[in-house]
Amino acid sequence: MASFIISLVSPQRNNMSSLSMKDNNQTLFYQAALRARMIQSISMPIMFIFAVFGCFSNVFVGYIICKKKELHTPTFFLIINMAISDCFILLVSSAIVVNNYLLSVNLMITVQFITFCKLLPFFNLTAYISSTFTLAIISIERKYILSVWTRRRSFLNSRAKIWIAISFSWIIGMATAAPILTIMTVSKANPWSCNIANSKERRIFNIAYFTSLFLIAYLIPLIIIYSNYASIIVYLMRKLSYKNQSHQQLYKIHRKRHVRVIKMLIIITSVFLITSFPLFVLYLVSAFSGRNSVDHISANNPRISILAQFGFMLTVLSCIQNPIIYFTFNSTIRQSIPFSRLCFCRHQRKIFVGSTDKTWPQNL
Repeated sequence: MASFIISLVSPQRNNMSSLSMKDNNQTLFYQAALRARMIQSISMPIMFIFAVFGCFSNVFVGYIICKKKELHTPTFFLIINMAISDCFILLVSSAIVVNNYLLSVNLMITVQFITFCKLLPFFNLTAYISSTFTLAIISIERKYILSVWTRRRSFLNSRAKIWIAISFSWIIGMATAAPILTIMTVSKANPWSCNIANSKERRIFNIAYFTSLFLIAYLIPLIIIYSNYASIIVYLMRKLSYKNQSHQQLYKIHRKRHVRVIKMLIIITSVFLITSFPLFVLYLVSAFSGRNSVDHISANNPRISILAQFGFMLTVLSCIQNPIIYFTFNSTIRQSIPFSRLCFCRHQRKIFVGSTDKTWPQNL
């Protein structure tokens, strides 16, 4: 009799435990979805401000370079390409945040969401790789100019060659970013964000791809850039002496100009590579974990999702900092700003009034 009663009670207990586990899983699911929605809702206005300010400032830099004939050099034409890729990264990153927010609201897997989750990271990664290769080309071009045997001439001495260099950076970017189209998807278990698909079958492919991506898009350009700038710094630190006094004066003027440009380029490169490093760490951690990126983040401390979003937005920060660095280190770009020109004119008037020699202000 007792065994009969236990046999009746035990299925009820099993049903109750399975229901409680199901309710608990649903609670965790909606908590994670709500947390993702909150993070994306905070990120959206920040990304909108970044995109508006960054696109406006980068377009303004490109406009000044096109307008000022003294800036019509290969280096500054390549900086225009950097400005275009920065705008591209800002707009696509904003679209990624909006897409993830809509996923966290709808919690549905549709063809449109999956398509956006594949295309947007592809465009973003393409623009990023184009930027890193553009920075590498700029460093090679600056070193080539300072080589004695080139007679201070750039190897990008025609518009056709500049277009080829720019096209090369974008073609390499698209070719390197193409596998991301097969990797990105939306997870059925956690459909509130774009996801790096990973499993036992895909783990080897993901590890190989993201390791290669780190080498091609980050480590190799970093080595090329800093080795070239190290050679340039060593060259500029040498004190060359000329018998002709005018040649010596001309060398000092060119040296100051090169030091100013190289300092600007080194700061831009350093900021760009430092801010983008966390993104590659996230890629590699997700690949070696053997789990989907969203599943891996959800299984750990909730703060990991905040850090992952912060790492994503950190890559966008360099796109805003680049125009600020241009304005800081280049007087031609800085003086093209209406406010700075107004201040410069007032400063000139004060010098002119205080001077007895009328020709002196014109010689400044």
